[in-house]
Amino acid sequence: MMNERVLEIVNLLIKLILKEEKSPAGEVTLVQDLLSRGYDPAEIDAAFGIIFSAPVEKEGRKTFSSRDILRAPRPQPHRVLNHAERLKLTLEAQGFLEGLTYTGLVQPEELEDVLLYALQLDTDEVGVFEVSWLLEKTVKDPNRLAIITGSEARDQAFFDTRPDTRIVN
Repeated sequence: MMNERVLEIVNLLIKLILKEEKSPAGEVTLVQDLLSRGYDPAEIDAAFGIIFSAPVEKEGRKTFSSRDILRAPRPQPHRVLNHAERLKLTLEAQGFLEGLTYTGLVQPEELEDVLLYALQLDTDEVGVFEVSWLLEKTVKDPNRLAIITGSEARDQAFFDTRPDTRIVN
């Protein structure tokens, strides 16, 4: 169980960091302030370790940097549907695709393919059912596809490990 005093220090440090509009006071100043409040150096060190040890993903790999942690995360690019796509897709289908893209289950290039195929369908509206069908044709990763469609993985390894459930008379 984590020491309550260490959690108090973490809470104080986060408040100080969030309150400061410019970069917060240096580490030495923060430590001196915490020592004057009666905290042990070991407790202060543990609190700094908690705050500044969180991994940060940078250029596809995880790194540990206190400066990166203090910066606000950059927003990811967001695909906006054009007029024709908004007219063709039902609101439910738009929300379905948005959710799948946001969670990373549908990659940007797969989204583009689905939208291209949806516009070419000979129907007035494309709903969730049609989008699911297009995703089955577009997404090649069986595990992601299984999550998207809510069905079991379709790769051969899955079928090889399933118990035989046939009824024999």
